[in-house]
Amino acid sequence: SLDVSAVIFIALLFGHFGVIIPKELGNFGLVLFIFTIGIQAGPGFFDSFRSKGKTLIIITLLIICSAALTAVGLKYAFDIDTPSVVGLI
Repeated sequence: SLDVSAVIFIALLFGHFGVIIPKELGNFGLVLFIFTIGIQAGPGFFDSFRSKGKTLIIITLLIICSAALTAVGLKYAFDIDTPSVVGLI
């Protein structure tokens, strides 16, 4: 079954046919979509932190540090301006 993902498919279908909805209704739909995704994925997310929390935090820090070091290296190697480098991260 599609569950929550059906919402995004219906939105894509409406967009394809040019259906225009009020901005407030679109924002409400987006908030509702994000909420339902959180309700569906939240328990598994926190269970994984209970069992593998330290490992996941270390992996996250390694990814962030490697991205920052790569961006700084690219800045100096290719003389890229700072705002563009921040966008790379």
